[in-house]
Amino acid sequence: MAPHAFPGSTALSAAEISAALLDGELRPATRDACASIAMPTNEIVRAESAAGWLPPGHAAVFTTAAWIHGALPREPLTYHAQLVEGAPKRRVWRAGVTIRSWPIPRTDLVVLGGTNVTSLERTFYDLARVHLADPRDEIARALAWFLARAELRERILVWLAAGRRLRYTRMVAAMVHEEVTRYTS
Repeated sequence: MAPHAFPGSTALSAAEISAALLDGELRPATRDACASIAMPTNEIVRAESAAGWLPPGHAAVFTTAAWIHGALPREPLTYHAQLVEGAPKRRVWRAGVTIRSWPIPRTDLVVLGGTNVTSLERTFYDLARVHLADPRDEIARALAWFLARAELRERILVWLAAGRRLRYTRMVAAMVHEEVTRYTS
């Protein structure tokens, strides 16, 4: 993907972006996007950057959503996208993107910078579900980021108890309860 600058209203050539980087007017925000030095790298900037990688009608999920929310410090090497409920189904292949074709409910999404991203609660669930089967350091750090926030732990427990038809919700809830016990003991 060609590098681009934020905000995306004016298209700049690679030479103009390179010159602005050298002059100190722009700084790298992500691997393929630059931002003004006055613009902080926050979830809006990360979501707008990810939007260029996501196919139309798809949302950022899993580690991509965790990075957008700030739970992961580094941009994932492979982006993860999932079809949004109600979007037309099409076969899509993109290098650097893992695409899931089963639809994700719109109630599990938030819009950041015009990009569909899984909510904090759904992102935690997705990471925890994978962590149960394959504990990786990167995912463990992201889960610790979520669990370190008391108000978010409560929101996650409410989200899990809402009667969703998802697998492993009890195991994920037990993981959150275990963390709550650790913090309160």
